[in-house]
Amino acid sequence: MKSPNNFGILTSEAPIYIVSGGTFARLVDAPGSQVIEVRPGAALDLVAADGANILVLPGEAAAFSIERDVATVTLTGPEGETATFTARSTAQTLVFEDGALDVRIEGNAVRAGSQTVTEQPAALLSPLDTPPILPGQPAMPPAEPNFFAVLVEGTPAQLITGGIFARIVDANGPHTLHLANGAALTLDGATGSNTITLQAEAADVEISRDVATVLLEGPDGEEVSFTARTTPQTLVFLDGALDLLIQGDAVLAGDQAVSESPSPVTATLDPDQTSDGVLFEIASAAFLPGGASGDMLFG
Repeated sequence: MKSPNNFGILTSEAPIYIVSGGTFARLVDAPGSQVIEVRPGAALDLVAADGANILVLPGEAAAFSIERDVATVTLTGPEGETATFTARSTAQTLVFEDGALDVRIEGNAVRAGSQTVTEQPAALLSPLDTPPILPGQPAMPPAEPNFFAVLVEGTPAQLITGGIFARIVDANGPHTLHLANGAALTLDGATGSNTITLQAEAADVEISRDVATVLLEGPDGEEVSFTARTTPQTLVFLDGALDLLIQGDAVLAGDQAVSESPSPVTATLDPDQTSDGVLFEIASAAFLPGGASGDMLFG
């Protein structure tokens, strides 16, 4: 991954954000402490790391190399994952499977725990501290977006965890967006044949529209909003999938006409494509320190 394929802004209210494998995310860090998990095979460029952030990295610390260019620190993991950020006098905490350490500027040196970081890559050998207990995910999304992103062609599937209200600009797709319970999404553009998965059965989700803007509301506070087009957008539920598109003067969700009044999704579904197990697979691959469980992230 030579160039970022996900450009985002984390607000001070954003909860844990996950950088999925295959994603090279360039994130602008708002003031405050953000928690960012870098999955195996993912890359993170954290711009303006102003707060005391926590970066969760897969594997043990000694499997990572660390180096710096002046105050810019880069970590490289065994499966190609990287994390780059600017060291400051305020500590950035790195959390691994076997412990945690702080990276900060002390005098004229950049230190990772007790280890001095140099311009030459070196294994992380500093003694580790007990990992912090990470905050739980909010049960409901906020009223206003707390994460802003741009997806480019080739961006892999993205996970929107509970408590995240993501406003995403969709470059030419197709893209796949997985919503956990308690997540919200506004998809601007939606020019490609995107796929959006929800962790609810179709009949438990209400659908409505305002002209061509479609709104889905799930049972656990999930909300999805996007503009319908003649190009289909695929909606995947626990019990099946359907295509949503404009046909003539109507907006159709499968064989159901979408009206301005919210009503349950009752369309005929394709039972061969479901969201059942999607987030379980993602959660199983996640490293959640401090005794956290997959339920914390995925509802």
